[in-house]
Amino acid sequence: MDSVATSVLVDGQWVTQHVTVEEVLRNERQKTEAAAKSRQQKPPEPTPALGLLSRTVLRSPIINWIIPARVRHKDFNDVVFIGEDFLYIKEIGSDGHLSHVASKTDFGSRIRAARCFGEPRKPAYYSQLKTEENGGLEDETSDAIPPQIIVLTLESQKVVFLYAHQDAAGCVTFVQSTTPLPLVSFMESPGKHLAVDPKSRAIAISATEELFLIYTTKSMAAWRMELRSHPHTDLQSASFSTPKVEERAFKVDKSVILKMEFLSPVAGDPDRVVLLVLLSIGGRTKMSCYEWDANSTILGPQSSVIVRLDKYPLDSEDSHPLFVIPLRQSPDFLLVGEHIITLYQDILTGSPRRIKTNFEAKTSKCSGSSRRRPLLTHWARTARNWETEGKLDESIYLVREDGTVLYAVVHPNASTVVVMSAGQLNCTVDSAFASLDIGFSLMSPDVLIAAGDMSYGEVIKIGHWSKGSQKIITRTETMEFEYIESLPNWAPLMDTVVSRLPGVKSKYERSRDTILTTSGRAPYSSISEIRHGLNARIWAAAELSDSLGNTGMWALLDPTGEGVFFLVSHPWQTRLYHLSIRSMEVSEIEEQNCDLELNRETFVACTLNLEWAVQVTENALHLLSISPENPQFRLVNRQDFPLDRPVRAATVDRRWPLIVLASRQGSEFSLELQHFVEPDDENGSSNATPSFVFRARTPLSAEPTCVQLVGIRGRPYVFVGTRNAELLLFSLVGGDFVLVLKKQVEVSFMQGIPVVCESVTLLSSDERGEYTLICGMRNGCVYNLNLEEHRTDPTISISSTTIIPIGHTSARVIQCSSESTTAFVICGSECCRLTRSETNDSTIRYETDNIWFTDQGNPGLQQPAISTLAQVPHWLRNSPEEFSLGETLLAISDSTFLLAQLDSEVKAVPRRLVIQDTPYKLIYSPRLKMMVVAAFRIKEKKGKERHGRGFRSVRSVIQLVRSDGHANNDDGDDDEDTVMEDETKGLVAGECVLWPHEKVYAFLEWHWEEGPKKYDFLVVGTGITNANGALSGRLIFLQIKLDSKGNAEFRESKTRELRQPVFAIASYDERHMIYTCGTTAQLEEFSATERRWLTVSQYTLPSAGLQITVQGPNIYISTAQDSVYALGIGLSSSSKPILQPFFSDAGTRNTLNHLAIRLPPLKFDVDRQNTEVASSSSPARAPRTLILISDKSSTLAGLLQPSQEALKNAAPTLLEARLPRCVTRLRRGAIRPSWRRHHPKSFDTSHLFQRANPTDQLDELLTPSPVPGILVDDIIGTAVDGTLFAFSILDQPAWYILKFLETLVTVAERQYANTKLRWTHISLQDVIEGLESDKGTPKSSYFHVNGDLLASRITDTRAPVTALRTLLFHGPEEEIRVRFFQHASAFLPVEEPGEDLETRLIEGCVEWLREVLDAVL
Repeated sequence: MDSVATSVLVDGQWVTQHVTVEEVLRNERQKTEAAAKSRQQKPPEPTPALGLLSRTVLRSPIINWIIPARVRHKDFNDVVFIGEDFLYIKEIGSDGHLSHVASKTDFGSRIRAARCFGEPRKPAYYSQLKTEENGGLEDETSDAIPPQIIVLTLESQKVVFLYAHQDAAGCVTFVQSTTPLPLVSFMESPGKHLAVDPKSRAIAISATEELFLIYTTKSMAAWRMELRSHPHTDLQSASFSTPKVEERAFKVDKSVILKMEFLSPVAGDPDRVVLLVLLSIGGRTKMSCYEWDANSTILGPQSSVIVRLDKYPLDSEDSHPLFVIPLRQSPDFLLVGEHIITLYQDILTGSPRRIKTNFEAKTSKCSGSSRRRPLLTHWARTARNWETEGKLDESIYLVREDGTVLYAVVHPNASTVVVMSAGQLNCTVDSAFASLDIGFSLMSPDVLIAAGDMSYGEVIKIGHWSKGSQKIITRTETMEFEYIESLPNWAPLMDTVVSRLPGVKSKYERSRDTILTTSGRAPYSSISEIRHGLNARIWAAAELSDSLGNTGMWALLDPTGEGVFFLVSHPWQTRLYHLSIRSMEVSEIEEQNCDLELNRETFVACTLNLEWAVQVTENALHLLSISPENPQFRLVNRQDFPLDRPVRAATVDRRWPLIVLASRQGSEFSLELQHFVEPDDENGSSNATPSFVFRARTPLSAEPTCVQLVGIRGRPYVFVGTRNAELLLFSLVGGDFVLVLKKQVEVSFMQGIPVVCESVTLLSSDERGEYTLICGMRNGCVYNLNLEEHRTDPTISISSTTIIPIGHTSARVIQCSSESTTAFVICGSECCRLTRSETNDSTIRYETDNIWFTDQGNPGLQQPAISTLAQVPHWLRNSPEEFSLGETLLAISDSTFLLAQLDSEVKAVPRRLVIQDTPYKLIYSPRLKMMVVAAFRIKEKKGKERHGRGFRSVRSVIQLVRSDGHANNDDGDDDEDTVMEDETKGLVAGECVLWPHEKVYAFLEWHWEEGPKKYDFLVVGTGITNANGALSGRLIFLQIKLDSKGNAEFRESKTRELRQPVFAIASYDERHMIYTCGTTAQLEEFSATERRWLTVSQYTLPSAGLQITVQGPNIYISTAQDSVYALGIGLSSSSKPILQPFFSDAGTRNTLNHLAIRLPPLKFDVDRQNTEVASSSSPARAPRTLILISDKSSTLAGLLQPSQEALKNAAPTLLEARLPRCVTRLRRGAIRPSWRRHHPKSFDTSHLFQRANPTDQLDELLTPSPVPGILVDDIIGTAVDGTLFAFSILDQPAWYILKFLETLVTVAERQYANTKLRWTHISLQDVIEGLESDKGTPKSSYFHVNGDLLASRITDTRAPVTALRTLLFHGPEEEIRVRFFQHASAFLPVEEPGEDLETRLIEGCVEWLREVLDAVL
């Protein structure tokens, strides 16, 4: 037997012995078994209990249907937007603009089809007439149910009847009722197609194949009568009866149901109901027509259903219908195909007549974007009323998927259809298209709305209002599409980057990260910056001379109504400008053309009424007259101040004839009150001039930093902030200064520098008579003081205070002129709206929302840093299409003046960097200060003349996109057709075109320094599809050089061709790089001597590696089918680095993305450390790491990285969440505004603002959440459809409270759904079973908390404290409350126990829930 020589230690000496191979293997086996036994004897590592909180930040912008329907009341012009699993109600104004009303997002299932059910829309001409029972809208419509409701079919096999109820306070509640659908096979389950009879006497619902249902329904009048007979119907409980009367199923064997529509009855037989069904049987398209009497039954032997046409074959030209359009006046209908519209008449005779009309639409704007020609996708009937003109013509708009709109006029009597081109939308369109009811008069324009398909949507109008501008225009100009507003759509979202954009030019450093995404598809693609807040649409902009360093701006009335004057103050001068409402141009008024003092700084200016204006400078008070005949400001009185007592501040308010001046005399300061006196014509003093008369003076203890008149219960007060951090409030009711409030602000910020107030406004609640002082502080905070008056004492006290951090610089607050509960705040780069509101349980809320300035002509406009802001007082609008300056914002940023209209809806306001190609991969380069984008470029090439057919090419390009949105158009063409194209190209600094059939999968920026030399490379991993379908790849090293103009040049330094695609690349350190080539993970090391990359180690993965991240020594790789693998770098026997497996997931997952999170110290580990035996040699526990994994089954799982070696390397799954959508990207960043992070108890807010440094590690940059129980709250996830999620990691006590409440809500709603009773008995066992029973799901799923459910049921309600109290005390038994208060008291800090402990715990829990569930944008 063979033997080998080996060294053996015997009695301390190494000797050589010969052993057999069997002995060697036996010894190694014994060593392995001993090591395994040692590992097995170790107790399993205890794992902490963590929770995952999910919250939907932004829902998908994709809209599937747009339905005009008055679902609240006949007086509300509503438009219903329906998405995949949500519904929005918006109201269309007389000017065509949309305003948000309400949202419903709790369907719990996807929506398959939607229609409007109810009384047909009738023009205003008939509004004063009573109609028949089944006719149009009646003036005497009961408020029990609106004229129309929405019918939905869900994937959960339910039919939903839905409308909205709005109370006197404007709060909207959705009222719904459901009926089940039969559950058959997937193809035979009804719900795919939905049709409603024009007079709402029947509903038809069909499956994809063979089966369809017919429901006969009650008339709206009969339905209302039924609701009147049940006065105790609980509208707030979201339940009511359905209109269904009878139900009957029909089956057509071996058929595919293509389309289904109800037709209008014959004029002489209005009780007939006609249903048309288009079928595909054996490859042929056929139609069947069903008819019955609306007053008869459709069941049994007495059924009145008659089959007029049974599988009637259609002409071959109509074999592929796109949709069916029923006509209003007869059973005739239009069948629309790709290039043909067919009018079918005499359908009920059994021998239909067919009249076809061919049409040719213009060539697509981007014909190379698809292999086929664009198709018509939807239609909309105009709201115009031809009947009042004695015509039966019907006008219909047809839209094509490329945005081309056709206009079809049907002449039923002449049996003709005329089709013509109407215009071109700047978006692609699917099924979300409608004509809105702005006016039924022929003198009103047609307003069309289209939600974009992979692009922004649009609202446009054709024509003008009859009372609009009197400007003479041609018919061609009248019929052109005129833009009204856009509908944001940032889907599809293929890649996401979270960055603070270091290096991008801006006046102020960004205070938080931003979210950048790839959006849309060419030719409407873009890089989008996802923002949330209020949209300030810029209507006019102008450059102002010498406007830097302005200290104030005031809007002054133009008595002619032709615009507005605005006065801008500087430390050394004042400028007067006029904005024209017609031309939107700004002109400067010279000093010789007015009597305002423009060579000094202005402290305050105001229009007192329609006759007088006031200006206060350091040395004088000017009283000026204004009138329509003399709109320029003319001096009527001037009051010079003493030279030794100059004015340092002043305030005036048009509500009172008062002015307060703050003056300085030596080192002393004082306030002076003066009263405005107008000429007394009654006493005959016609020559008397108006003036200000001295009333009172009071000293101040320090220099005033803020002086402002405010009104409390209609009485004047003056607020004063001083340099020694005092806040003073004086009453002026008796014509004298009476101190009613004094507050000393704490001195604890910036080494004892006082936190002084520099601006103030008063927010009031007229209903409750409560007031809050909003103080803008020098340190960047807003200090809110809730005031409390005393009945027997003239003084005012402060009931509570709130500190809201805004930014780094001084915060300035400006009163909103139209809302007494609203103020505007500007602070550095932040501009926001602050609103004071109160819930029904008297809880005060402060809602702060960003204001984002947008420009239709420049969608990539970077948010300007606003230095001065003012609001124009309200003026009435003369006509729907005339623009009113009332309530508009006047703003100055640097030297740019902006006029903007502020929307009222808080929504997504993306910033778009428009590019020509379709982006799909994105990173931000701090070195280049640009975004690196991979995009698909489609080019259409025409074929030779003899063939007449062209072809297209699709290639990937790598582009550098300027992040600041400033295009470089030095070589731009002046041709109007190429302006947008040139601006788009100007955003691209340079590009690199890749090989045909090549796609970019990964980017990596690599930097190398060797002495004084520096090397910067962009490493690109690609995949190539070869002609035979085989896959290969390349690893490309690109060098990028920028010229003096910022243009980039790509140079290919090195390329490595590989046999598999390179899916992911990551940098391990400055000398090592790891990438995946197919299923192989490859570690590369850069050799400085050889100046090339050398392969160090390889590791074979079970499936392709799609993503690589590196954190510390660990390498995490997402695989296509086997979840995440964690690798480490060890040393081989030859002391070379090798890749070694560390741990993996216990199960298999089709992974999409992962995120490694280093957790802060856990109480679980601290307690374990304290209980272990103290030892000087025992090392401190390293921070734990949680790996979040998203997969294609819409699951988000959390793996806990093992902290010790184990026999099995499977990481435990701590938590698992089932989400409504797949999360394709997981990112982390400080995107939360400072005011949403936490409301501090002191003015020390330095920890809330972190400086961005490109060299900082992410874990060093991000700080733990200040909210108790939240370990990590800066995780976001994005889905392809544009949905944005926020995720938070919870500790065990916080998770238990949230999960307890979620389970209680779920059990209560399930019992209510079963019993239809609002409050039922809920036992502790019910909650425990819902919290702990398996029910076929893994235990890890219990650690997921649905934040959307808790927000909708508690924090987002009108009375959250009452909602939580009701949840705990109405239905649940005592043991449930005992357990909840036991855990809540242990987790939430409370004062000493007392009789109201439960109330304080509920209020504290609600406040904590608000912070936990607060939005991240």
